[in-house]
Amino acid sequence: MTFLQAGLGALPRPEQDKMRETISAADFGALGDGTARTVDQWLTGKPLSRGYADLAEMRTATGIADLALTDTIDWAAITMAMAAAGELPVILKGTPNGDKDHKVSRPILIKKGGVCGPDNQRARITTTLKTFNCIHVQPGPGSQRVILKDLAVGGLNGIYGDGLSGYLDDNSVIENIQAGGWQHCFFFDGLQAIGVRFNNIRVEGAPGNGIYFRGTSMLNSSQVINPRAATCGGAGLLFENTSDQADTTCVSIIGATAEYNKGPGMKFDGYIATLISPHFEGNDLDKTGGFNADLQLSSSGQPPSTSRVHSRVTCIGGYWSSPQHPQRWGACGSPGGAQVLVLIMPTMRSSVVNTKNLQLTVLPTGTVQTVSV
Repeated sequence: MTFLQAGLGALPRPEQDKMRETISAADFGALGDGTARTVDQWLTGKPLSRGYADLAEMRTATGIADLALTDTIDWAAITMAMAAAGELPVILKGTPNGDKDHKVSRPILIKKGGVCGPDNQRARITTTLKTFNCIHVQPGPGSQRVILKDLAVGGLNGIYGDGLSGYLDDNSVIENIQAGGWQHCFFFDGLQAIGVRFNNIRVEGAPGNGIYFRGTSMLNSSQVINPRAATCGGAGLLFENTSDQADTTCVSIIGATAEYNKGPGMKFDGYIATLISPHFEGNDLDKTGGFNADLQLSSSGQPPSTSRVHSRVTCIGGYWSSPQHPQRWGACGSPGGAQVLVLIMPTMRSSVVNTKNLQLTVLPTGTVQTVSV
């Protein structure tokens, strides 16, 4: 049978070729109904039987060598679909009301390719327990393209990435993500992302940090666009350099919102960054003080290094609402060396900049209501 696309000049193609242009987890049996049904239902005589006589036969048929009868059908189906897709993303079905989850019994391990929701809908993925990550990005070896798009995820860390064997190249797509976690929401730990755009990541309510990048030279020339972090127990957005090199930890952050986090709204530890139009409101929510200002800069430097790398941040058109910090700090530096902060056309509502550990430049000064020096 052939397929003919509507429109002038279209040519008939084999129908099977057309169908195989995209791979869906549903093609491999994913339910996405929030029931967390397990693969033992695939055995002969069970309600969802696929005719497997025993676990050994099931492992051979699925290609998952360590498959367990207690694994969820959704996890097994997504894993099989990713193996078939290679570098292509696997499509997960969404629900109009966003009320049905794909339940996974282990992290979804992504070394290349990825998963995404259908057009104009988020696909939901949550773990069956709070003790493991929902999506584990571990590219490798070398440079890999990873796609995470149109997802709502939840687990120990909603999305966790490490760079044990590879890094993300500039063809990677990470956008329209809503992440929750019982530790952090979105956590890249030592995973390099070279020229990657992180677009529209939304996090809320994690006991730890909301959006957390930690490691060595991992965001070189990358952009974080329209992130929002709210009501987290740690920092809303934390960029932490664990090496003694700062010249390769350069990141641009555009249109960020950090509000009502218990820690600082946004913290840079040994980073070079440009902020464009950030919005800060109500951070240091429990008013513990210290250095939990809306915008906090600090120095990094880890053994065996004896040097400390200072943060250098340029903030253009930032907005600060009245802060929760007891000393009314909207921006500050931490001990360990002088940080560099350039404020260009800021708007600060009753905020104070603590310049004790900052080299501060404000252009123009007239737009800042209160600056302590």
